Order: sequence, then structure tokens, then C-alpha cells
Amino acid sequence: MKKIFLSFLILFIFSAKIFSQNFEISGKVIDLKTKESLPFVSIIYNSQNQGLTTDLDGKFTISDKKIVEFLKFSYLGYESKKIEIDNEKINNFLFVFLKAKHIEIDEVVIVAGENPAHRIIKKATENKDKNNPENMSSFSYTSYNKLVITTDYLKQLSKDTTFKNTLDTNSTSSDSSKVSAKNFFESQHLFLMESVSEKKFLYPSRNKEEIIASRTSGFENKSFTLLATQLQSLSFYEDFIRLSEITYLNPISKGSTRKYFFDIKDTILEDKDTIFVIYYRPKKNKKFKGLKGTLHINTNAYAISSVIAEPSRYEKDEAIGMKIQQKYKLIEENGNKKWFPVQLNTDLIINSESIVLGSDGGATFKLIGIGKSYLKDIKLNPELNKKEFGHIALEVNEDAHKKDDEFWNEYRIDSLTKRDKFTYHIIDSAFKANNIEKKLWVLETLFRGYIPVYFMDLDISKIFRYNLYEGFGLGIGAKTNQKIAKWFSVGGYFSYGFKDKSFKYGGNTEIYFDKFKENKFYFSYENDVHEIGGYSFYKEDNFTSTGVFSSDRMREMMIKNMFIEEKKKIGFEFRALDYVQGNLFLAQKNKYLKNYFYINEENISKKYLYQTEVALQFRYAFREQYASLFNNKISMGTKYPVFWLNLYRGIKDFNSNFEYSKVELKIYKTFLSRIFGKTYLQLFAGYIDGQVSYLDLYNGHGGFAAKIPIEADNSFNTMKLNEFYADKFVNFFFKQTFGKLPIDTRIKFLDSPRISIMQSIGIGFLSDKNNPNENLNSYDKAYFETGLILDNILDLKSYSSYGFGIFYKYGEYSSNKPANNFVYKLSMRFDF
Repeated sequence: MKKIFLSFLILFIFSAKIFSQNFEISGKVIDLKTKESLPFVSIIYNSQNQGLTTDLDGKFTISDKKIVEFLKFSYLGYESKKIEIDNEKINNFLFVFLKAKHIEIDEVVIVAGENPAHRIIKKATENKDKNNPENMSSFSYTSYNKLVITTDYLKQLSKDTTFKNTLDTNSTSSDSSKVSAKNFFESQHLFLMESVSEKKFLYPSRNKEEIIASRTSGFENKSFTLLATQLQSLSFYEDFIRLSEITYLNPISKGSTRKYFFDIKDTILEDKDTIFVIYYRPKKNKKFKGLKGTLHINTNAYAISSVIAEPSRYEKDEAIGMKIQQKYKLIEENGNKKWFPVQLNTDLIINSESIVLGSDGGATFKLIGIGKSYLKDIKLNPELNKKEFGHIALEVNEDAHKKDDEFWNEYRIDSLTKRDKFTYHIIDSAFKANNIEKKLWVLETLFRGYIPVYFMDLDISKIFRYNLYEGFGLGIGAKTNQKIAKWFSVGGYFSYGFKDKSFKYGGNTEIYFDKFKENKFYFSYENDVHEIGGYSFYKEDNFTSTGVFSSDRMREMMIKNMFIEEKKKIGFEFRALDYVQGNLFLAQKNKYLKNYFYINEENISKKYLYQTEVALQFRYAFREQYASLFNNKISMGTKYPVFWLNLYRGIKDFNSNFEYSKVELKIYKTFLSRIFGKTYLQLFAGYIDGQVSYLDLYNGHGGFAAKIPIEADNSFNTMKLNEFYADKFVNFFFKQTFGKLPIDTRIKFLDSPRISIMQSIGIGFLSDKNNPNENLNSYDKAYFETGLILDNILDLKSYSSYGFGIFYKYGEYSSNKPANNFVYKLSMRFDF
């Protein structure tokens, strides 16, 4: 019995050893020259064509019941390689080097009949809604994120033999700057960032991502760690894929076979399923923003198992180039099955910046970024409560930067390399020596539109202004910052107009009740000028394109008719129910316009108009989400329309001359379509009940001034600014922006024009009581205008672009002479 027992024991041990040695193989596939890992390399083993692909780091592991006889590696653009397996050395970790071959990937491929890849792509498109993780009722996961900023040193080393030879210090051609570059970049990165985040999702669009751990080389500021989690979308199933602020049509979308060329490059058997490796790029006769790369489609649900994507054509002088890689895994949990991303890689090429080493400029390198995210603890359809989600979708925990090594080792996929550790050590020391943390605080303040000077923040928007009434205006504005107190601030401004030769000034005090300063009590005083018949909405800069340099703001330069107003105001701003922002205030106003007198109900002429007004303003953006960044909340947008509502009530008392009610509405919506591009819709409406002065009516929102022929969005570009007035109106503005025209100028600053069409419609009524002298014109027969804009003809990358527009008015207010209905304007776009 003992001999039998020992025999079985030896057999068991031997079997276990054989199993561990012969049936599991691990390794990594690497580019022979650049030494970069190769993701999604097809690996076939044994004669049954069993196979798999490498992960995003080029790694692979094969576990099989049968002994592996050989491995065959194939990858698009590389020479195939076959390795016979020596089972005696199977425990060795394999490093497989593939050699790139010089081929034209865009060569003409003739497909007889229907392209067989089309059937697979159509199947994947039909199943994309079912496979999209963001169509699940809920999910959650934890991710480890790492972002490295370095240079293309290794790529230069592999491509440039002269550069490689100069790195030999024994060579007579040795260049000290290049040798220094070698020593520097082989020992450290330029920048390193790590984070661990917990993500929760509840259908249809509730998101919550918390950074629970963060580490950044050089400083403790936690906001930067958000960048590593936001480099790319979670999945590759939306109709449009956004890379580096540019939107591209997804090859897995309806009708994509008409625009994209697809080619099956390989098939792999994995378990009982087949994986199709499909190369894609835009068809040569199609002009659209497309991607190129490879798709791995698994016949199990025709889901994406991996994808590589980058722009098929980079824009001229594009600041940042981007390439993404995603790997999916079939997750099975509690009866649920879903292909879910488990690894996301992002490669960045920062073209706008470079590193020059050596006084002679002997070594110049491009900056590159390498971002990696690894997802784990994936839960499918967990029970999540709506109360867990708010309007802040992305934030960093207060103690995120205090995690110890034990915590990090639990989440890191691989231990920190020597280069990683040295980067943390060197950059931390250098940043402390140069007080970078303080300089970062300056950048944070600039991000909010202010310049920090000791305990004051200077308001950039108050330095300069221009319009046809004031001419050029110079001024200064400032408020106290957190160095005085975090819970309140005191500020003011002063300005002088060189044309109207008058001073404008004001001051305010704010008391805050939350760290984002959304709930605050305030009181203010100002003596300034305002447009006759103008109107505005609360926090309309938050979402619509009405920033300082937007096309909407071009209209402000054309304003010629203004009045002087002294205003005292006390109010309270608040956020309610996540998506509502409000402003409740009481104001006393004293208005004055030269050579204008108001005749009241007692037929008494009034030069100064006194008003007491109570108002409630709302902004409602359903499911708008924010990122907590640099001590501010930054809107991440919403796919739903955004609403603004103003309610005013004029109170007649011993000082006020007027009793009235005002209701004003604004609705904004924008969306993308596969065929037509981006659509912008805006509607404005106003209603006055009661008698008001000429100063408080609504002007038609014209945008035509002969002295400033610049196109202004969301206004009538053929209507003079004070041509019409109303006490009841509705204006609607439509703009459709298509892609670039198929013109290649090949001149540095001349670019392919981007075409847009515009349609503007408005109607305004004016009652007799608000037009007693009948000297004001309404537009009650409806005003119609259409326009064509060619943007981006002259493109100063990263700063501004220029084009021109043609506008035509028609209908009751058009001229009998067609030529008089045309208006020609310059188009200007700024990107700051």
C-alpha cells in the first residue's frame, strides 16, 4: 500500500509539474527597433489555429490542456514570426521581437462582390446598443490610472542611425548634448501621475467618479490627477468618438460602410468563438473626420474585443495628436454577461511643445504622453441609489494625496520602475526648490479669469472694452482673495471711456456659504452704461458660447445707443435640486439718457427714471454634470436643452415711476448628426405687462453696424441694432455647421474652409401705451434672414481663425432692390 501511495504521490507531483510547465506560457511582444510594446498582436498556437491576442501592454498568457507546439505571431505592418516551443524551457518568460515592414497600408484592395468585412461590421453595428456598457441599468468599477510625460527619444534612436552613433562616447562624432539626452531620458520621465478612482454609473446618464488616491510628481495639487481619468471615453460605441477636442465618425456606426474602407486581415479562434481582425480607414473619395486603425470583433455577440484608433489625417499644426487603444473582456457575474473594457491606453503627441538640449540645439525631442487605465472590481447591474449621484460627477477626495505605499501596491498592476521612482524623487525636489506649487496657484486663478497680486485678484475682463458708444475703454477691477478670507470677498472696478469721456465704477461684497461659492449673499453698487432695449440671463456663460471672445460677444462692439444707470442691489444666489441655479435680488435704479424725457401718467416730464425692482432668475440644465477642478466646478455639459428664465416685478413707490411685470426666456440646444454635422438652436422670448420707458423695451437684437462688419451669432446680421423695438417678442436662431470643404491649400495659414448655414426668424409687437409718440418701429410682420458662412479660411492655430459670411434678408422688411438685402461680413473665431 505504501508503495502504491508513494507511486500515486510521485505521479501527482509529476503531473502538476508537467501541467505548470507545459500548459502555460507567458510573454511580451515588442517592436524590434523602438522597443515599444505591441498591443493586439494575433497569436496562433498549434495546428488547430487556436489563438488569442496580446493585451494593451503587449503581454499574453496561454493556458491550455494540450502541450503548445509552436506560436505564430502576426501584426498589421510587421513581419510574421513563428516560434517552436521547447517544453523543457517553458517557464521562461518570452520576449518576442517583431520587425516592422515597409508597406503602403492604403494600397488598393479589390474585393469581388460584397466586401466580406461589411457583414461583420454591420453585425457589430446592429449589436452596438446591446454591447454598449453605458446602456446597462448600472455598473461600477475601480481603475488604476497612470500618465507619463516623456519624449520620443527611443523613436529617434531607432530611426536615426547618425543620432544613435553620436551616443557612443568613444566615437569622435560624439555630441555631448545628445549623450546628456540619453542619460537623462533613460533615467527619468519629465512628469508622472498616478491615481485610483471609483466609478459608478446609473442609466441613462448619472455618473459619479471619485479619485480616492492621487500622486503627482512635483506637487500635491490633486486637480491634475483628473486628467489621467478623462483622456478617452469608456467605450467605443458612441456614433462619434472625441479625440483631443475633435469629434470623429465611429467606424462602428450606421452607414459607416459607405464612408470607411474595411479589410479583414486575420481570423483567430479563441475558445469556441472567432475573432475577426479588421483594418479600417476612410475611403479615398470621402471627405469627413474619420479614424484609422484595427478592430477585433468577436462573434460572441459581435462585440468589440479590442480596438486601436487614431485620426486618419492630422490637422495642420495640430497641437496634440492622440491615439487610443481599448481592450474588452467578457464579464460574467450574477447571471449577467457583458463585454466590458478592462484596459484603456492613450498615446499623446504634443506637437506644440518640444525639448531642446544643448546650447547648440543639438538634441530636439517631441513631448509625448503615455496614459494607461486598468479596470478591476467590475460589477454589472449593481443596486445603486439615485441619491448617491449629484451634479458633481468627477471629484478628488480630500485625503487622496495621503495614501501610503501599501495602498498603492494593492492597485498598481506593476511595481514602479527605477525611472518612475527617480522621477518622483527628482521632480519633487526640483518643484519644491522652484516653488512650483505657488505658481500653480497663479495658473488656477488665471483659469478663473483673474490675475493674483498678493491678497487681491485682478479681473481680466475689466482691463479693456470697446463699443461704438464708449469707444476704447481702459479700467481695472479687483477683489480680495482667500489670503484675506475664504468666506467673503470685497471688490470693485473703475473704467474710463475715451469717446464718451466718462468714468464708470462700482463695488460689491459677497459672503459665501459653500466652497464653490454657488450659495452666497451679496450687495453691490454700480454707475455704468447699458444698451437701450438690451437683455441678459443669469450665468449664460456657463454653457453656451458667450465667452469673452465668442462670436456672440462681437455684437457688443457694435452697440451705439446706451444709457447711464446708477444701481444699488442686494441679493442671494443659490443652487437647488442639483440642476437649478437661481438669483433673487432687490434693486433700485436711477436711469438717465441725454436729451430723453419720460412723460408719466400725470403728463409730467421726467429726466431721471427711478425704478424699484424685485427679480428672480433661473438657469435649469437637466442632468448637467460638473468636474471639481482647481477649486471650481467646470461644466461637463448635458445632452438635454438648457433653459433660462427671468421674472421681474417693478414696484411703484414714493421713488419709483413704474409698475410692471417682465418675463424673459432663453432655450439652448446643440447636437451632432452623422450626416449633417453640428446643429445649434437658440430661442429668445420676452413679455412686458405694464407701462415702461423706451429704455426698458426690447430691441430687435440686430447685429448690423456698417463700421464693424463682423458676423455675430444669435443676432440678425442684416438688422440695425436699434431698428426695431417690442414689448412682446420671440426670436429663433438656427445654425448648421458642416465639415470642411474638400480643398487642400498646402499653405501654412490657409486652411480648408468650414461651411455653415444660418436661419434667423423673429417677430415683435409693440403696444400703443409703450409707444405713445409712435416713433418706434416694431417687427410684427416677422423678420426673416438667411446666411452662409465660410469659416476657417485663415487659421492661426491655437489662437484664432478667420473667414467671411453672406447674409440675406427677405419678407416684409426686405428692400425692393435685391442688392440692398445682402450684407457681407468678416467671420472671426477665437480659441483661448
